[in-house]
Amino acid sequence: AKGYGARIRDRIFDRQKYRRRGICEGFFGALTNWFGDRIPCFLRETAITRVLIRVACYALRILLRVRIKKDMILDTLNDRNKDSSRLFSIVA
Repeated sequence: AKGYGARIRDRIFDRQKYRRRGICEGFFGALTNWFGDRIPCFLRETAITRVLIRVACYALRILLRVRIKKDMILDTLNDRNKDSSRLFSIVA
């Protein structure tokens, strides 16, 4: 880093924050893929409202995915417990 700008960049750069940039990029990339790249409105308030609604919809989508996965895991565990209790009743 030879130039003045490079020295400033090197001072500001934080490797720990840079490692986590994929989280934000993934979130905004998913929003772009799901809703498109443009927000077709002129008023600032309308644009903010649309962005917040999009974020809320995306958050609900993720919450539903987590809930479904959790229910699937619990169902699998319950089925295993039923099978093991049947096995113990046969052996006893």
